[in-house]
Amino acid sequence: MKRYLYPIGIILFFGLNSACQRSASSEEQTVTTVDHSGDKEPNTPVVESFQTTLPIAIDGDLSEPAWQQAKVISLKNNVTGDPISDKSYFSYAKTCYDSNNLYIAFVNGDKNIFTGYTQKDQFLWQDEVVEVFIDGDPDISTYIELEVSPANVVFDSYITDTLNIDLVETPKFEIEGFQTAVKVNGTVNDSTDIDQDWTVEILIPLQVITEKRTDGKRDLDQYKINFYRINRDSQGPSFYAWSPTYQRFHAPTKFGTILLK
Repeated sequence: MKRYLYPIGIILFFGLNSACQRSASSEEQTVTTVDHSGDKEPNTPVVESFQTTLPIAIDGDLSEPAWQQAKVISLKNNVTGDPISDKSYFSYAKTCYDSNNLYIAFVNGDKNIFTGYTQKDQFLWQDEVVEVFIDGDPDISTYIELEVSPANVVFDSYITDTLNIDLVETPKFEIEGFQTAVKVNGTVNDSTDIDQDWTVEILIPLQVITEKRTDGKRDLDQYKINFYRINRDSQGPSFYAWSPTYQRFHAPTKFGTILLK
């Protein structure tokens, strides 16, 4: 079994691929939902992200002491809200922060890792991907959406209307200082072998999370957030979430809360 470490950084992209001109994300089209429309105030989870002074290299390796101390944030089946029963398809996140950055990691069990996308801001959710939605302002309908594929291709956007997402305009949002890395235990796009897992490491500058606020508040100690994963093979679950939405991912009332402790 080969191990591949994809390089740090963001692959440049100078235009939307012609194949990516569809108007709705595929997870919105294919999820069979559970009716939670009667929920008045969903019970959303809270996670504490601890502050570290230890160095973190964005290289896809989570062996550093800071990551070892971080809590495991298990993702569930987004459709049912149940824990993942197939241990080969586990998925969890971790998080910590320092004075300048928020760090997020994902570890994803996967027997067949694949992605067909190679350019930044293509519609990565059509294949396998992890996603972070993070809201640092009081407006529930506006938030940052970040995605990373197994090939370390990224999608970053700023959502301004959850019901009518402009897939041409929103990806024009660029996060200065955003870093990612992916380590694959297996082979990407090779269905002849059995893969093990893929790990994603993300650095988000804290100042970016609140830069859209109009009230001048920048140094917050909590945000609304959700962690997602999409799996596209036929063996494991398809849609994962830390705080299940039971529907499309763009359901900000169901986001959890991250506390910077």
